[in-house]
Amino acid sequence: ILEDVTQRKIEEKTLIESQKRIESLINTIDGIVWEANLETHESIFISKKVEDILGYTVEEWMSNPDYWLQVLYSEDKERMVSYIKHLAPGNHQHVEEYRVYAKDGSLVWIRDIVTVIDEPNQPVKLRGIMIDVTNHKEAEAALDKSYTLVSEQNKRLLNFSYIVSHNLRSH
Repeated sequence: ILEDVTQRKIEEKTLIESQKRIESLINTIDGIVWEANLETHESIFISKKVEDILGYTVEEWMSNPDYWLQVLYSEDKERMVSYIKHLAPGNHQHVEEYRVYAKDGSLVWIRDIVTVIDEPNQPVKLRGIMIDVTNHKEAEAALDKSYTLVSEQNKRLLNFSYIVSHNLRSH
């Protein structure tokens, strides 16, 4: 029996090319694209940008189901676990900021944009993108520090002007 498989081969080639384009697109985004199981927190997919941003390999991240929980900064862990428990399906985007440890031990601020995916006959999944906002957070902290310093100096200047004004009136 002979069967013409030309059309099937063309479709397979098109599918492979499409997968390569999507993978290339995902890996050029300046953020870590990921997918995980809502219940177990186990990573289903993580993009190669995890290597550039956090220093971990995809294999390291995928080898341990609790990897995300392990790299979470201890002060943010309880808040983030509670946050995930309260996410509801409905394809709404949720945005949260937290800190994680990079492979070199440094702390990295992450803005995570998460969508809850509820597909029929599938476990509920989370899909998102982690964006490094460390520079933004450091600039924000420096700005807050400068604002505090300027506010204190303004109070001192105001007190000085009251003293000078009082002294001028009394003479």
